[in-house]
Amino acid sequence: MNKFQKERDEIFGTKKLNEEQKRAVIDAVHAPLKRKTQWLTAVVVAGVLGISSFLLFVPNEQQVVEEEPSPIENQYTATTLEQLTEQQLGNMPFKTLKIVEPFVTNNDALIINKVQWEGEGFDDLQYYLLYAEKNNGKWEQQNLFPGFVNDNRWNNVTLHNEDYFYGILTDNEVENVIVGNTEASLWDVDGNTRVWFAKAKSINTPVYYEKNETRSLLSIGWTNLSTTIPFIEGNANEQTLRYTGDTMYRGNKEYTEFPLLIDPYYYGQNPYNSGDVVAIETLNGVEITRIIDTNQNKVTIDESKIIIGENFVSYEFYLAANYNGDTSIYLDERIEFTRTESDEVFVHPDNWGSSGTRGPISKEAIKGKVIGYDLHGVTNTMTQQDLNLFSEVQEMVQKMKWRKYAVNPLNTILKDASAQSVAKLYFYAHYLEDYETMYALINQSQNTPPPYKQWVENMKLVTTKSSKQRLLVNIYEANRMTMNTATKRLEWLDENSGQTISYLPMVKDEGIWKITYETVKRN
Repeated sequence: MNKFQKERDEIFGTKKLNEEQKRAVIDAVHAPLKRKTQWLTAVVVAGVLGISSFLLFVPNEQQVVEEEPSPIENQYTATTLEQLTEQQLGNMPFKTLKIVEPFVTNNDALIINKVQWEGEGFDDLQYYLLYAEKNNGKWEQQNLFPGFVNDNRWNNVTLHNEDYFYGILTDNEVENVIVGNTEASLWDVDGNTRVWFAKAKSINTPVYYEKNETRSLLSIGWTNLSTTIPFIEGNANEQTLRYTGDTMYRGNKEYTEFPLLIDPYYYGQNPYNSGDVVAIETLNGVEITRIIDTNQNKVTIDESKIIIGENFVSYEFYLAANYNGDTSIYLDERIEFTRTESDEVFVHPDNWGSSGTRGPISKEAIKGKVIGYDLHGVTNTMTQQDLNLFSEVQEMVQKMKWRKYAVNPLNTILKDASAQSVAKLYFYAHYLEDYETMYALINQSQNTPPPYKQWVENMKLVTTKSSKQRLLVNIYEANRMTMNTATKRLEWLDENSGQTISYLPMVKDEGIWKITYETVKRN
């Protein structure tokens, strides 16, 4: 343990800094350095320790750090980049991984270093990037900035009065990183770790990853808004609409798969809220869109990012430019809209690639709130291949006696079937009230279900007209489910909120997927 670590640990103890505290320390210590007045190493160390110990007791107050002139000018100046790096990081256990020279200009360089911290507090801060320029034959440090190991995070730095983004990448499936419409430089530095760097048009420029020729928006900070559309059993006051527009597409034909339920009286008793999906009247007919703002703010779209007010970027209520089918969208433009009036709301479609309405609209143009899909409008989404497989399974089951379901002759039919396919067979059998086929698809070797006749009586009690419509929803959802081997469940997760929408416990039995018996309610 070197002197820096020892002094740090004496003050930190076993306490661990939270993200806000770590950021305050890093911002205070590693702000761009002045060329003629640099910090002494001892002053830097004392500053880190003092700021950090104070943050541990006053975490919510903004810290102000005043610079003091150093009695030594050009402390971090050296003949070689190696010497310059040693001057800056010599009090830390570091290793230089890569030197990029030239970098932005013909007389500069980027030195990528790894620091192995001991103890707690800075576990994910493992990399430091040092930017230097060469003047009169000597290298001078201009900037030192941290790199965090996080595939869903990036940082920005200003060099020569221009914005640059950089990040630390460990996902080997990422082929390219795109900042706006610029491909980032990508360097292998440490095993599977890569560092990327790119010039950005502004701090609002979006970042995309390319995997398997598909571009997707980097998820940090965008939204936890659920894009899952609920299935609702409507009432007489609500209207149905079969929508065919693409204004809300996010890759799965959202809001067009089944008839929608519209509540035309909702806003007679409820306020307009950001995030609401609504049906509006346009010159081209009814359009489905999303309310973004209701508070008479000035709204700007800057490089595919919606900005509400002067400086506030709304992450909570909108979905950023992401999908147009499977292709990402980047709008290299800035659009300023007129301020929304008291009798207006600001709307924007989820699908940025559509021709949907953008901007303030009159509240009178809103025909109702979209509350979800009409449950009774859901139809069977089994493919012909699914139906053919079901017929084979059903025929085999009819040749079996229920007492011998544990000795399973379905192996030859289902040996290549996925968990999703078997789940659809199970749900469809339930929809047809074919209890023998259902029972044959339940795993008999563990969590043994009740005897067949008792199990059938229990199932009949919970099978209703509405529940059968729900089974059609289950079949539809199964196409979007993935197998979670840790929980042994087939799960459908909301891609934005990360919440589990639905699941079915399953296990492989003698090489084929089977449903795990839990309760009558689920099975």
